[in-house]
Amino acid sequence: SIALKDVWLDIAAFRQTLTSEDVASWVAALNLYTADLLEEMDYFWLLSQRAELRELYLTALERSCAALTAQGRLAEAVALSLRWTLSDSLNETAHVVTIKLYTQLGRYAAALQQYDTLAQLLADELDVAPLPETQALVKQLRQQRAAAAPIAAPPPLVGRQIERSRLLAMLARLNAGHGGVL
Repeated sequence: SIALKDVWLDIAAFRQTLTSEDVASWVAALNLYTADLLEEMDYFWLLSQRAELRELYLTALERSCAALTAQGRLAEAVALSLRWTLSDSLNETAHVVTIKLYTQLGRYAAALQQYDTLAQLLADELDVAPLPETQALVKQLRQQRAAAAPIAAPPPLVGRQIERSRLLAMLARLNAGHGGVL
């Protein structure tokens, strides 16, 4: 028989750290997960372990995003939600969480880009459109963005004395009843 003493296993640490109730521990566990278990090997006995660990990872990403959002740590939540969308790219919930986080941060363009990415992935991979709820969320986002966008005033004619003089002369002719072509 062979005995190993004081051996650290990333899988054991990953599982153990996820049992904590502390979001910092969850994030530490997520950082241990760098790829699927022995992804370069294709043995039948690995499939269930690989699937179980992957599911734990995805659940931890979702749970951590929710906890960080509740704590108001939106930038950290976005970073994890992006990991979630990359790890489970067809999971619409992951994309919606990212869209909502970007919206809360006032990053409307990034939120709309995330939606476009989701829509393209779903169309390419599954030949479907995002759920009606997701489409309604993005429609509302577009309306919010339009309402929040300031109306830009035309730039002043600073430093353009010649152009200003011509415009004033044309306006004077029009006001004097002479008519003119602008």
